[in-house]
Amino acid sequence: MMELYRVGKKKYIEDMSGTGARLTGNRWNSKGTAMLYTSGTLSLCLLECLVHFPPAYIPDDYAFVKLFCPDDSLTEIMTDTLPGHWKVQADDERTKQMGDDFVRAQKHLCVKVPSAIVATEYNYLLNPHHPRFSEVKLLEVKDFIFDNRLF
Repeated sequence: MMELYRVGKKKYIEDMSGTGARLTGNRWNSKGTAMLYTSGTLSLCLLECLVHFPPAYIPDDYAFVKLFCPDDSLTEIMTDTLPGHWKVQADDERTKQMGDDFVRAQKHLCVKVPSAIVATEYNYLLNPHHPRFSEVKLLEVKDFIFDNRLF
């Protein structure tokens, strides 16, 4: 089992449906494709949130979850298969297509992808419609207090 983390608004933190990603689309999925974004470390989750906050915004309504995911249904998207500008162009259609293909194929529950922020760390994308998604277990939910020095 892998230990994974998510950071998000308290009112949505236990929602494991991938609805937020489905409604907005992100680097690894198109609008309309549900996907649950997680990271291998809590600190990477923090950084993934920070890059999306407006300047001087200090959130006070966030929490984090720790969850376990089976690691025997994992695939990986290797950095050398990505377009050259994938880190700076979050709306690249090729990375979205890779994520959409992962979800549609239903072959794996989880895909490991490189972080655009920290080159040596990884995010893990979960397919909430995969037959084994019920094996993903929410272990812990806690408030997350951002240190003001980050802002």
